[in-house]
Amino acid sequence: MIDIRIHEDVLGLFPATKVFGLQVKGAAGAALAGLAALRLDASIAHLRQAVPTNEALVALPVIAQWREAYKAMGVKASAYRCSVEALARRAIAGKPLHTGVAAVDLYNAASLRHMACLGAYDMRRLADAPLELRFCRPETDRFSPLGGKAQDMPLRPGLVVYAQQDEVLCWALNHRDSEKTGLRPDSTDIVFMAEAVTPEQAECARQALDALRGDARQLGLDASDVQEAANP
Repeated sequence: MIDIRIHEDVLGLFPATKVFGLQVKGAAGAALAGLAALRLDASIAHLRQAVPTNEALVALPVIAQWREAYKAMGVKASAYRCSVEALARRAIAGKPLHTGVAAVDLYNAASLRHMACLGAYDMRRLADAPLELRFCRPETDRFSPLGGKAQDMPLRPGLVVYAQQDEVLCWALNHRDSEKTGLRPDSTDIVFMAEAVTPEQAECARQALDALRGDARQLGLDASDVQEAANP
């Protein structure tokens, strides 16, 4: 069972913070790939009709709230975007979103459809330790960003991260996952994650994970909720 903890100082900065998780086991095969492709194409089409421009995107309350959250961490939101804004901008621009990793495409589809920031970890590569949402500890933390350079995402005080022990799993709430625990084509046992710092974002997160739960059940997969995060 994944043990998720939100630190008190994070709640001091973002009092409405919620973290949600969904564990799925046995996620593999052609059926998953086919459903993921179908869901992602449908979500892209829906987004481009509902939110046709970047201006319309940043006007959405949940996106504006994420930008304020990044500002509160001292992060420039125009340079470091929350995961769903970055994903939606690619969709609006007509850039390819299919990743070659079916589970990633499936949660990206749910993210776009529900305007929720989602991520996922390969459970086989997680440490046997609590998964913590806490402030960064630059003196001891390590981070290997997926598809990026560590120097472009510095670890500094005031930054909220997901971490296990001294390993950062996701930088700046949901901006970038770690290469060490991110999903790969052979990932089968997965924990999908969503967090929120406002009630509106929390509702988006719940809807997105509900969609993923429904997809898992359609595929006959073992899916179970991770208990909402408790304070350490």
